[in-house]
Amino acid sequence: MEIPYQVDKMKKISANLESVAEDIEKKHFHVNKPPAVEICRRCDIRHLCQQDRVIEI
Repeated sequence: MEIPYQVDKMKKISANLESVAEDIEKKHFHVNKPPAVEICRRCDIRHLCQQDRVIEI
């Protein structure tokens, strides 16, 4: 199987990953918009978000 390589898309992905890595290193874990409640109910770390008052289930 051949997967087309697009330089612009790869640059965007790389920049996004770098931004996420920087946020993790700086311990910036702010949630701008919490996911749907159905997703949170299945999440393994939902208790941390509840503790930090990011979500309410």
